[in-house]
Amino acid sequence: MGVRRRALACLLIIAGVVVCGVGLVSCGGARSAAPLRATLPLPLPENAFVRGGFVTRRLEVPRGYGSAGRPFYVHARAHGGPPEPLVLLLHGLYQTPGEVESATGAAAYSEYQHFTLVYPIGEHAAWNAGTCCRADTANDVGYLVDLVHYVATLTPVDLHRVYVMGFSNGGMMSWRAVCQTLDTFAGAGVMAGALLVKCPHPVHVVDLHGLRDRTVPYSGGYSHYTHTIIPDSARERRELAPGSTLDVVLLNRLGHAWPPLRGKFDALNVMWQGLSRYRIDHPATVESPALG
Repeated sequence: MGVRRRALACLLIIAGVVVCGVGLVSCGGARSAAPLRATLPLPLPENAFVRGGFVTRRLEVPRGYGSAGRPFYVHARAHGGPPEPLVLLLHGLYQTPGEVESATGAAAYSEYQHFTLVYPIGEHAAWNAGTCCRADTANDVGYLVDLVHYVATLTPVDLHRVYVMGFSNGGMMSWRAVCQTLDTFAGAGVMAGALLVKCPHPVHVVDLHGLRDRTVPYSGGYSHYTHTIIPDSARERRELAPGSTLDVVLLNRLGHAWPPLRGKFDALNVMWQGLSRYRIDHPATVESPALG
């Protein structure tokens, strides 16, 4: 019950979407409309795609890391510069990074907000987020940590400001990553994802959920899509460790989906604006592994 409470009396109606303050809810940042932004062509026809001063590459984690061989996409400045924050954006169950990029326009948004963007890729298009989904046993927490360390050897990264965000099963994995690591992720952004693991230390999370979601129902229950029991989000998240912050935005007319990019509610912007002020005081030291 140590979560910092943000009791608000707000009712925001934007293009038919209702965002309301209930309990641990913030409407901060929700008024920002989605800017028009082009999306990246993922998967890439080749290993690299250059647009303006930015390059997108499909890479694999190299030898020396526990998750060696696992692929991912990274979108960053083509040439050096000062360290930038890093965002890992996770796809949902049976999705691809291309589908998330099409829904969010995250690459163009990262250029505007000056952060490096990584699209991890789940084994069998799933994430081992706890009790969902596909009985996955992959060490996805280790994979995400490896990505942070490896990407920091490729482009300047501000390790004080690394964030993980995701949709659905990717949102569940974002919860797990921020809850089960220390000194790595400064915060997590969750769209339509449930908390499925214990969260023993303070975390900073922006949580968005459609109240018409039947795939991952906010109030909990059996999901016919995942064939699992989804816990009640409001009850589960009241148990976060003291010092945690939780901003919840409930979208009254939204089902199990990312809010339309061309709409007036920009979910990615709400996540970024809510999380980007948080930082890790003493991030883990990043070193290149011995490849001998």
